[in-house]
Amino acid sequence: MSYGEQQAMGNIYKKRVIPISISDFRQLFNLNEIRDPKTGKVLQPSIYENSKDIKRYILNSARDELLTMFKCNASKVWFEYDTYSSGGLGGKVSSFIIYIYTKDNPKQGEQRPWTKGDEPLFPFEEETKPKDKRTPAQKIHANEYYDSEYQEIITQTLLSRYLTKREVTYYMAQIRKEAKQCKDSWTQVIQVIQEKEKQRKFMKGTKEYKRNAIIDYVLKENLKDYGWSIVPPTPKKDRKRDPKLFESLQP
Repeated sequence: MSYGEQQAMGNIYKKRVIPISISDFRQLFNLNEIRDPKTGKVLQPSIYENSKDIKRYILNSARDELLTMFKCNASKVWFEYDTYSSGGLGGKVSSFIIYIYTKDNPKQGEQRPWTKGDEPLFPFEEETKPKDKRTPAQKIHANEYYDSEYQEIITQTLLSRYLTKREVTYYMAQIRKEAKQCKDSWTQVIQVIQEKEKQRKFMKGTKEYKRNAIIDYVLKENLKDYGWSIVPPTPKKDRKRDPKLFESLQP
């Protein structure tokens, strides 16, 4: 996820935290294949073609060397890193997140790389906003989309991030029915989805986790704060058995 996307979701990277995509990393360290522009001859073959090799031969080696120098006062800086997968936990690594530590801004706790069992690294600034004590109705009327003529488009776009085409069609029909009784219905759906997107567990979840969260919690449970909810179109056990249950059907 890009810096701009994180800002849009209310998340800003901390100071001395540097996100870099795999493609940019490969270009920066000249890991891609290089060909003669005239003859097409390969001058340098592509190396370290997967993230595992990049971590083993570049990141781990550089990190360990700098950390040793840092502990011996031969360097004022060292780093550690984490990976980001565009498909959520267990997905293909799409970028690295580099954490820079210095003498003036050392790592909190023991000066060593992250290991399994440690608290997860978190690259974003913690939210410092005061607790919102407004009622659900007050939140809706303060929402920037309240007076927008594009509420249906925004809602469909949000749903399409996580649900199949058939599921989006189902939920849009249910929201339209509710909107005939309450004009705030579209904005209510936008509100609950956006609140879920800001949660750290949701952000790091797999595609299937996010899909189930939207269906079973956001639209079924969270909408109850506004006095209504939507029953899922299919049981969770069926979605788990066949995640692509609806994808072959036309909306």
